[in-house]
Amino acid sequence: MTRVAALAAALVAALVAGSQAPAKVEGRLFALLGTQTGQFVIEVDPGTLEPLAGRKLKLGVPVPGGPWTLDPSRHTLAIARGDRLRLIDLPTLRPAGSVKLDSLLEPAGVLWFRPDRIVVLRRGPDQYEVVVVDVGRRQIVSRQMLAGGFVVRAERTRSEVVILRAPTSAIGPASLLLVGSGGEVREIPLRRIIAGARFDHDANPPSGNQNLPALTLDTKRRVAYVVTPDGLVAEVPLDGEEVQYHAVRGRFTKLYSGWSRRALFVGGKIVVTGSNSDVWTLADGKPAMRMDPAGLDVIDPATWQTRRLSSRVSSVVPWAGGFLATGESWSQETRTETGMGLAVYGPDGVERFRLLDGKRIWVSTVYGNRAYVSANQEPLRVIDLESGRVIGTRQVYPPWLLLEQNAPIW
Repeated sequence: MTRVAALAAALVAALVAGSQAPAKVEGRLFALLGTQTGQFVIEVDPGTLEPLAGRKLKLGVPVPGGPWTLDPSRHTLAIARGDRLRLIDLPTLRPAGSVKLDSLLEPAGVLWFRPDRIVVLRRGPDQYEVVVVDVGRRQIVSRQMLAGGFVVRAERTRSEVVILRAPTSAIGPASLLLVGSGGEVREIPLRRIIAGARFDHDANPPSGNQNLPALTLDTKRRVAYVVTPDGLVAEVPLDGEEVQYHAVRGRFTKLYSGWSRRALFVGGKIVVTGSNSDVWTLADGKPAMRMDPAGLDVIDPATWQTRRLSSRVSSVVPWAGGFLATGESWSQETRTETGMGLAVYGPDGVERFRLLDGKRIWVSTVYGNRAYVSANQEPLRVIDLESGRVIGTRQVYPPWLLLEQNAPIW
């Protein structure tokens, strides 16, 4: 997987995991399923996440699934595939119309904040477009082109999407783009936050540096936080007040030739983790790369003090009772890979239990109080997050659940 593809997958995973409210219609749960014969909207059993026989709608050939969102009542699915925005009635699993987007740009996000408006975000090589669709008339009512840039992170509130953007093919001052429910766009410069990626694509292999800060939101106070590993936090009010910068105590980790950070806002605190990477030349002249976890830190925005919870964590995933933490490191030079297993934390930042110590873990799905995790080539484990026990296994990954706030961006 390329760095760009990995980043896109990480963005999608973060936005999917950001909400646990399912797309229920009278207690029913729906999902997207990709197979060799096509992509389907299906109904699944809420207890087992297994597809229910005969309850599906085929969307088309098995191309990568487009971004999607649900209407405020969670009865209608909107999904962008190719040059069309398709609407699906979930209670009946039948088509409810479509809108031709009339552009060669690639769909990058779909936002349904208001019952009468859908905002579609589209991207090209050096440009982005915001398209506003009137749902009732099934028509495009406005288009707006945005300047280029590298999208580092994206999150959303109930009324807008918040995008952390860096310069194109460079590392420099970042900014936040706020895209509202009617397609309006506002930019907030972050002059002290340095972000982006710079690669020499002609090198063999391609190499370079990347600085990818963390972005998380306090949706109640409507504040965005952008976090860098040197202890600088930008506090950004979303309603127009001045940006404040805070130098919190200590650095989160030693800096390498590249770094990436992710953050969650849990229990009134900013939870920060990520990874650091280093590239060097071996004695035989070949390049080698190493990646290490950045560790897990908690920042209290009331005092701007930090607390380190672990040095082994590189990824976190939210759930209703707190968050799940995993970590891994690997080295091309020594050809070694190590993992920390799975640690489960409550909203107070206290570790509740740890499982599968020493294994590299990937969290596939979190639904209710169950986590579905994979370790190497072993069967998928089903973990009860209340008891801390493995309660079953699966041979097949769960389908992509349609969760309330899901809106994959870039």
